[in-house]
Amino acid sequence: MLPSIKIKTFMKPTIFISYSWANTDIADYLDKTFEPTGIIIKRDRREIGYKDSIKDYMKQVRSTDYVLLIISDDFLKSESAMFEVLELLKDEKFRDKILPVVVDNTKIYKSEEQLGYIEYWTIIHRSLEENLKSVNPTDSINLLINLKHYESIKRSIGEFLSHIIDMQSPSFSILKEENFKRIFRYIGVSDQNLINAILAVNKIKNDEEKEIELDRLEAEYPNNSKIYFLKAHYAYDKGQITKSTHFYRKSISLDSTFGFSYYNLAFNVQKYEKDFNEAINFYEKSIEYSPNNINAHLNLSTIYILELGNAGKALELLNLALQVEPNNPEIYYRLGLLYDKDFKDYLLAKKNYLIAIRLKKDFVKARYHYGFLLRRAFRKFADAKQEFDECLEFEPENKNVLKELAQLLEEDYRQYDTAKIYYNRFIKIEPNEIFDHYLYSTFLILHFSKTDKDLARYHYEIACSIDPLIRSPEVDILFE
Repeated sequence: MLPSIKIKTFMKPTIFISYSWANTDIADYLDKTFEPTGIIIKRDRREIGYKDSIKDYMKQVRSTDYVLLIISDDFLKSESAMFEVLELLKDEKFRDKILPVVVDNTKIYKSEEQLGYIEYWTIIHRSLEENLKSVNPTDSINLLINLKHYESIKRSIGEFLSHIIDMQSPSFSILKEENFKRIFRYIGVSDQNLINAILAVNKIKNDEEKEIELDRLEAEYPNNSKIYFLKAHYAYDKGQITKSTHFYRKSISLDSTFGFSYYNLAFNVQKYEKDFNEAINFYEKSIEYSPNNINAHLNLSTIYILELGNAGKALELLNLALQVEPNNPEIYYRLGLLYDKDFKDYLLAKKNYLIAIRLKKDFVKARYHYGFLLRRAFRKFADAKQEFDECLEFEPENKNVLKELAQLLEEDYRQYDTAKIYYNRFIKIEPNEIFDHYLYSTFLILHFSKTDKDLARYHYEIACSIDPLIRSPEVDILFE
């Protein structure tokens, strides 16, 4: 039975990451780097659900143990980021809990640079103030709240920058180079030296040198679960699956709460040993000890739906995943597929596909399946075509999209010349795909028998040469 999600907070500090979305790449890097420490990371993409209040979430900044501030020009000009800063400044001990990370080339250290940000918010405040003069106050309550918010930022940003400069906050590149040892030391991570060594090993590019360093670490830290985790990960990268699985098993035998070892072991067992019951057990352990690892939820739901045919359990797991990352487009996409293919609930499928697309505009898989749903279930051909066209803007050579668009133009619009263009495009992507050649030859013989009979025969013969069993007298007669 799947355990309920619980975050183990004992002896593990909680860190809130405050950042501008323009610096998501840095937030992702820090999130992944802190993973082996057991520190609990709170981020907007995991904590804020669809239609949840962003400001209510931001107020949590005062209740966490530490706040990692990714300070950049975008951060200092972000209304939401500065709202979090204002919440922090309300805490008398805010200097004790902030962990500043200054993005390289962020200019805040000279007086005129600090003055520039004060002027920026002064202009924002003055502009809104002027615009509100022509608006009835009863019609602009929210804007008046924003005006007060901008005034607070204008008054506080200078004080905030003074604190950051006084703390001699290092740049991101310096912290990264020293494996964030200042941060780990400040928050009291017990095995800081080991974590620094592990991060240093990950930077080694030469395979032989990396293997030597791993052996040295194993000798220095005998019977350490993190070392075996690292050795297992390295073995997997080299294609040594049996050795990788062995090291993951060794890792969890030394630390029965190491969630990410359970996850990777479950993946190996699922993919290479096909022992789905054991994989389920390991994924459940992974979720228990590393509840923020959303991939464990997704992989577990995949086993239930594809291997065990239990759509109900898969749905339960995906809804559980939403409790962990309520803003994750992949979860909504998987829910859309489940409602679409297994439950035949096309309205719920449509709803979840749309949320996934809204959260991630270039989510081609979600757009493709949504377009497929619009065409097959709702018979909305124009809307389906628009989705396929959007897909091709992001991935011009997506074979599935090209094929579906070709068939839509052929079967629903009867625009054979345009359909032929898309058939020509997708047939070139996988030249050894039997069904593609057979499909194209059938299209040509049906609609272009007078002009392209030889081309139809050519693709039919390619299909037959790959698989002779596909040849049939009924089709052969069409080419006579």
